[in-house]
Amino acid sequence: MKLGKRILSAVLVLVLCFSLTAMAFADETEQNSAYKQYTNVFVHGLFGWGSYDDISSVLQYWGATSGNVMSYLASEGYDVHAASVGPISSCWDRCCELYAQLTGTVTDYGAAHVVKSNADFASAGSSITHERFGRDYSDMPLIAGWGPIYDDNGKVIGWYDNKINLIGHSFGGPTITMFTQLLEYGDEAEREAAKAEAAVKGGDWYDYCSPLFWGNHNAEKLINSLTSLAGVLNGTTFIDSCDDSTEIICSLAMGLANVIGPTVFNDLYDFQLDQFGITKSGNPDYCNYTLDLLRAVKFLDAKDNAIYDLSIGGCNELKQGWKCFDHIFYFAYPGCATSESIFGTQIPNIDIWDLFIPFSTFMGAYTNPNEIVLDIYGNPYTSITKEWLPNDGMVNTITASYVFGCGQKPYDGKVEPGMWITMPTYGYDHMDYIGGLADVTQNSWQTKAFFDDVMKNINATYSYEEKLDAPELSVSNVNYSSSVDLEWNSVDGATAYKIYRASSKNGSYSLLKTTSGTSWRDYSPILGRTYYYKVVAVNDNVSSEYSNVASLFVTYSKYSTYVANKIKGLFS
Repeated sequence: MKLGKRILSAVLVLVLCFSLTAMAFADETEQNSAYKQYTNVFVHGLFGWGSYDDISSVLQYWGATSGNVMSYLASEGYDVHAASVGPISSCWDRCCELYAQLTGTVTDYGAAHVVKSNADFASAGSSITHERFGRDYSDMPLIAGWGPIYDDNGKVIGWYDNKINLIGHSFGGPTITMFTQLLEYGDEAEREAAKAEAAVKGGDWYDYCSPLFWGNHNAEKLINSLTSLAGVLNGTTFIDSCDDSTEIICSLAMGLANVIGPTVFNDLYDFQLDQFGITKSGNPDYCNYTLDLLRAVKFLDAKDNAIYDLSIGGCNELKQGWKCFDHIFYFAYPGCATSESIFGTQIPNIDIWDLFIPFSTFMGAYTNPNEIVLDIYGNPYTSITKEWLPNDGMVNTITASYVFGCGQKPYDGKVEPGMWITMPTYGYDHMDYIGGLADVTQNSWQTKAFFDDVMKNINATYSYEEKLDAPELSVSNVNYSSSVDLEWNSVDGATAYKIYRASSKNGSYSLLKTTSGTSWRDYSPILGRTYYYKVVAVNDNVSSEYSNVASLFVTYSKYSTYVANKIKGLFS
């Protein structure tokens, strides 16, 4: 009888959630195939899930109770995919899992990381141990044709030139930011561990560690843009203002279970902690077992977990060395679901999710001038003062605005790479960004409009052109012949120069020559005529404005004098 009730409960919740998902976006708009240049990969936040997770059959993370955002964006012509990284795993582990899913490989957490992690757990009094390898995605890559290209012997022989857009919510913000850093720089500790292993076993060191840790992959050719939705880019006082991180985890888990249904949550939710030996196998009460075990072994007392990375101190360590790359676009969407009280604190707005009320209240009153927030260079940037009080229930508005120490500008209607573009603050709570959870104020149209806006800004990156500087041109006739010598300065970023000529200053200019040099001789002028020249600097993607117009009148007198002197010399 008990089993029958459990099955009936599961079916009812499935029907309810399916109806929420199916009805919300029934009104599909016309497909927009013009913006399918790059694949879009969505990375969830704390306690989230993606397309690999069974729970997606009941409730989508991206869209939540407002509908299926992935289906909606696909109907608009976008190529979209939802990654499934560890819901409470550290940023490092999540990056390794994201890489394995994108490339269709076995998850490699790194030899050096495992040693460091296990030492940290031991020092925290935890019996947890971290295995090096995790789940195998060889037969089910998230996307096709991205990352390293392998030969028949499993050797990397190149990298696909196939950019993607990364969109991260909450903890997904720092995850995708760190992921890009690893693609560019790799990890020195992992390289050294691989070299030590190769010295013992023989062969090349790069055979002993994941390509994610090699470095020098030129992230700018692999990533087009990063979009952080309420991202924890500098840590959050959500962790620091609440006393017990274990209770935070349990509260969030129970809040999610209440939305989905405790039975379905236990049956379908996956903590993805295989690397720590915590699996569904043999655990009929998996979720409660996992939470009880994590509490018992002091998992959250160590550093290799999401809670530590989300704290101010943890994120101070995490973001060291994070840079903005010149040809990657960065968007940050901060939110605020609080208002200032008569006491100067921030209190939750009436439409905030009930679960967030205590968290938002604590954050809205928490300051600590002695707690220093570092920038990416390790320098003190700010402290936890009154400007940290506005929040969305889990993330401070200020911390979601950009990574401290990186270039930044408020959104002005134009996109620009190499810096964080901070969008106007939305009046959202933390879950409104993905469609809301148990929130009657959030509807499908609001969610659709929000993601239309997100994709609009990503689309704008495709038509962005970073103009090269225009060269400065000069012309001469130094050899007293009918030829004209042109010279111009070298332009940064230019790979070639196009030379144009006309018979009048405002006339029609014809392309004469494309050259990689900074000088050229035009042998075709006719004596007694004036010629007008201009030059354009170019590379594979963009071009400069035209240079100044330089002109020259090819005179008879100079040429006649030159010839006369030559003849005179022959008879003297």
